[in-house]
Amino acid sequence: GHSVSVSGETIVVGAYRHDANGQHDSGSAYVFVRSSSGAWSQQAKLTAGSDVSREGYFGQSVSISGDIIVVGEPLPTSVGVGEVYEIAIHVVSDLHERLRDGVVSATIHHADGTIDVHRWGGDLEADSVARIALLSVPALRPGALTVELALTAVADDAENGEITAHSSVKTTVS
Repeated sequence: GHSVSVSGETIVVGAYRHDANGQHDSGSAYVFVRSSSGAWSQQAKLTAGSDVSREGYFGQSVSISGDIIVVGEPLPTSVGVGEVYEIAIHVVSDLHERLRDGVVSATIHHADGTIDVHRWGGDLEADSVARIALLSVPALRPGALTVELALTAVADDAENGEITAHSSVKTTVS
């Protein structure tokens, strides 16, 4: 896998070049859970579902917090000034209940230190892979460009309470 995230006894491994649903390099993320005996077993294979596209690279970055997984798609290794790239933002819930008051934020850090923040809100269905948004990322100036994704939401069960997860992707603007 390309990216890995651990929360408790659960690990998520992003395999962004995996061929899923008949699409070349569409990507996947695999979820493994450690049993009480210490053995790891695969619990799920996550894909972008009907949102899958050829070379979509779902799983390039992954993050897990409790039972919530944020999966990011990549930006190209380098981009030209003035170009605009789109990133599909997905949230994966393995909770057996709906999440309420969900907020997904995307923070774009430009090379000159300026920051753009985008937010989307709403409830998230139980046990789902949801495409929250298609974020347009403009390459305004030469240098490093980073997009940070964050999710906060509330689960009604007392064990989880507020849930947060983070993921980021980077590129260089030339």
